[in-house]
Amino acid sequence: MDLRFNRVGAVAASILLVVVALVGASALSRNLLGPSTLPPGGPVRDQATGNFDQLVVVLMENQNLNDVYGPAAYMTQLADLYSFSQGWSSITNPSQPNYIAILGGSTFGVSGDGNHPNLNHPTMVDILENTSKTWKAFAEDASGSGCSLNPPRGEDHFPFLSYTTIMNNSARCANLLPGSYNEVISAFNAGTNFIWLTPNDCNNMHSCSVATGDAWIQSWVPNLLTAMAGKKAALIIMFDEAYTSPPYIYMSFSGPATKLAYNSTASYTHYSLLKLIEDVWGGGNLGQGDVTAPSPLEFFNAGGPDFTLSANPGTISFDAGLSATSTISLQATGSFSGTVALTAASAPAGVTTSCTPSNISGSQTSTCTLASSTPGSYTVTATGTNGSLVHTTSISVTVTTPARAVSLTAGSTPAGLTTSCVPVSISGTQTSTCTMSGSTPGSYTVIVTGTNGPVSHTASVAVTVVAPGPPTARFTFAPPYPKVNNSVAFDASSSTDPDPSATLQARWDWEGDGVWDTPLSSTLTIQHVFTSAGTYLVKLEIVDSHGLTASQGQWVAVQNPGGEDKIPPQVSILSPSNDTVIASANVTVTGIAWDDVAISAIELSTDNTTWTPTSGTTSWSGSVLLEAGTNHIYARAIDTSGNVRTAVVTVIADHSDQGVSPVSPAVPTVPILIGMSPVVALAAIHAFLWNRTRTPRKRRKKQTAVVGRFKPRDPWLFAANGVIRR
Repeated sequence: MDLRFNRVGAVAASILLVVVALVGASALSRNLLGPSTLPPGGPVRDQATGNFDQLVVVLMENQNLNDVYGPAAYMTQLADLYSFSQGWSSITNPSQPNYIAILGGSTFGVSGDGNHPNLNHPTMVDILENTSKTWKAFAEDASGSGCSLNPPRGEDHFPFLSYTTIMNNSARCANLLPGSYNEVISAFNAGTNFIWLTPNDCNNMHSCSVATGDAWIQSWVPNLLTAMAGKKAALIIMFDEAYTSPPYIYMSFSGPATKLAYNSTASYTHYSLLKLIEDVWGGGNLGQGDVTAPSPLEFFNAGGPDFTLSANPGTISFDAGLSATSTISLQATGSFSGTVALTAASAPAGVTTSCTPSNISGSQTSTCTLASSTPGSYTVTATGTNGSLVHTTSISVTVTTPARAVSLTAGSTPAGLTTSCVPVSISGTQTSTCTMSGSTPGSYTVIVTGTNGPVSHTASVAVTVVAPGPPTARFTFAPPYPKVNNSVAFDASSSTDPDPSATLQARWDWEGDGVWDTPLSSTLTIQHVFTSAGTYLVKLEIVDSHGLTASQGQWVAVQNPGGEDKIPPQVSILSPSNDTVIASANVTVTGIAWDDVAISAIELSTDNTTWTPTSGTTSWSGSVLLEAGTNHIYARAIDTSGNVRTAVVTVIADHSDQGVSPVSPAVPTVPILIGMSPVVALAAIHAFLWNRTRTPRKRRKKQTAVVGRFKPRDPWLFAANGVIRR
């Protein structure tokens, strides 16, 4: 067997092994990932305490409690003003295990820094998303974002990167961002429920002094507390680890949701932060250290039942004299279950608002209708009241001056076109679509006139009506190499007509003898069975609803049913030679072919898609039409079992001074042995095979023969992918 067949087989086997390995690895990796959601036994709290709606957590670095409380003037003042824990312990040393524990409720065996553990466990993120809480995590001075976020210390101080349950989820990765306190305040103002900030190693006191970190906290925390005013929000400033025994850290709670001037010596650990979030917002637990951790609810004001209101849309606009609506939604916190009474007023006065229903509870909504006859800008405030609980939401309203309507009419010059515009009356930024139709070819001008009272304006449209053109006939068939007595599917649905409203009909001639074998039919697909082997010129005629026609013919090589013959034939192009310059548009192509059983047909093509049969089989000739420039000439041999082999040569056509006439499909004729005796044919075959295998001399053009396996190229056309270059 030719060594090149062995090479092709080896390459194919290698590719197959790689694909199998990748599929196996993918399946194995999926099995190794395990569950990525909360444990099935984790209870989901139905009665969350609702002590706060928004929480900001800032993680500082490597300081004992007594190194911060006292020496850091601002942070000491903050702790004394709001709430402060004197008994909060870190989990271990060094940093990374503490961060992993804060987020996941366990160190999961991580005992040092610089690890990439790829932990497949649920985290605080699952708790947040179980209750539809929004979240973002910022790393100061990080590069990249999302799954590609690269903080200055990698995963050591940013545990989100250590959990595959986050990193394998693109939606979660989108919440991992570079940023500092400006981004934190922006996210808070946008309503984000949970915000995490890992400062850089100077601001967090890791590499700079306590005084430097304290000054950094003082530079922005007052602005955050101002943004929190009037909201159920809290700020937690904490450290990752301490080195005393017990390892007490600085842990302060500030903001309007926390108690004032409150401190406690009760014992807590990093797992208590998870417990706090689970108690306040619900969402179940992680089944780790959070389950038995003490809850630090003592530092917060009582949550109790409460509610908020929201309006959608919050900005509306309408013409004076008309109206618009906005939907008011109720969001309950702290197990609020009461009824909220709605009222509404505008500032300045001028917009009347009616909300239905006027009392809502649970998941109910109210539709507020806003109306005004006075153009201007207004703010409508919807107020919800339940006992001492009062909350509002605002709607920005713009009342515009109504535009005057314009009536449209149209006519053509000369007469002959009818024009219909829909709608016939427009105002403001409305548009009208005008449809023009005519049956008489010619040039016309359509005048569209718009009238509003005494004011009138026109617009002109130049229209050319042309006589309808003929359709274009196209068809495909499958299989590309049909067998005797097997059904062949012919499809002419790709045929087109220049008139998009025209309908098409098709009829077929199976033998190319000029006699239509089927009547005209609007069904453009059909099945046909050929009862004997041979090459058939199948013709299609398309007739459109204007009576115009078009036709196309294609050669179909019908094979005898294949037996055990799986060996494709061989084919060689003898003339023209590869890289030949040809001065004629029409070129005669000659060659030879042979097979272990018998050759059924030889076909030629210049695009490897459209084929015409040649005269002869083992010794053959035919003609093709070349375009100026580089052309590929393909010759494919089909044996009686349907096996196919294709050869190709490249030629250059230089016929700039010659007219090019289309070449009609060749009609199969009796094979012509172009003066080649059996001895000469054998000699040509021997020379062809010798040229394919011998080693070329130095400085001579390298000769190659590449033979590939038969494979499909597209759904309708299959071609052997064997290529012979000389």
